[in-house]
Amino acid sequence: MRVRTFIAPSFAEAKDRVFRELGEDAVIISTNETPGGGVEIRAAVDRGRRPHPAAGPETDKNRLDVEKEKRVASEVLTSLRADLTTGKTAPPTLSAAPISRTAAQSRAGAEGGGFFANNLQYVLAKCGFTDKTTAALSSAALRVESGDEVEALSGAFEIAFQFAPLPAAPRQPVMLVGPTGAGKTSTAAKLAARAAMEGAPVSIFAADTARAGAVEQIQTYADALQIPLWTTETPDDAAGAIASGAGKGVVIIDTPGINPYDPDEVALLRGFQDITGAEPILVLPASGDAGEYADIAEVFAGLGVERLVLTKLDSARRIGAGLSAAFGMKLALCQFGISPYIADGLETAAPYAIAARLLRGEAPIPPQNEATP
Repeated sequence: MRVRTFIAPSFAEAKDRVFRELGEDAVIISTNETPGGGVEIRAAVDRGRRPHPAAGPETDKNRLDVEKEKRVASEVLTSLRADLTTGKTAPPTLSAAPISRTAAQSRAGAEGGGFFANNLQYVLAKCGFTDKTTAALSSAALRVESGDEVEALSGAFEIAFQFAPLPAAPRQPVMLVGPTGAGKTSTAAKLAARAAMEGAPVSIFAADTARAGAVEQIQTYADALQIPLWTTETPDDAAGAIASGAGKGVVIIDTPGINPYDPDEVALLRGFQDITGAEPILVLPASGDAGEYADIAEVFAGLGVERLVLTKLDSARRIGAGLSAAFGMKLALCQFGISPYIADGLETAAPYAIAARLLRGEAPIPPQNEATP
């Protein structure tokens, strides 16, 4: 049996959402008035029955996404339940052995030029960094007193970038924002799992109700974690949920992917932010178009975004676009998504982890004659 809570300004609207999202087989368990003047309905549907789609048939891609989640659910959720009761080891990091260099080449890099400086610019450019970010990192790396390339680049990131990891149990509600497909839903589940591991009370607000399979996806995670899930299609829904007691403890808000150039869609996010008092955190895939990312980051910075989560680092090598967006808009890096599995959690953003990833053996290295000025 699957139980969901719905809040709307009137009973008719709440009931309409119940049957629209859970299907005609849904059973209303209870109804209550909220302190804010709305109506709260708790409804259930048999897990063995597939709910009717909210509007129109799902696309093949969405259906495949949901089926993929179902295939891995048993393994992931078993691991997740064990983690919450027995603890878990740290997830795999991005760190790796640096590229092997001769002592002379390392000394040349530390002394301010030569092979290291040119090779670093080449690697950063090939990995999608903007010219401005490449220049800043190259300059900063030459100021680090180390003959080791990974340590030099790590120091450069520490100088040029800001890092502000999100606490495991943030006191302020967290609102994940970004374009469609950025990985906000899985990031929300990972943040909720991390807070639950700390023993904190957690609530998830699922505002992404329009995308096919989105609510079902995060409902699976919430059920495994035994965390209440509140569907909040509008800021008024969020207000009603908070009035009903959902705002206590850690609150993670999974917002719908929006068109950042549509003022109405941006205004919707601002409404959620005003109602909940949440900190907006931008979520972007690590790989993409650097120019587009810069424009997107600028829009979301207007909402007060100060931190950035980069996702899908496990399936990307050219990670410079997301990092350049952070540099250009002075956004602090907080967490990295390095696995599609919720049980693997999030990696804390750290300078050495990025430097080691960029200077792995598989990174593009120019011939010696191309690296000589």
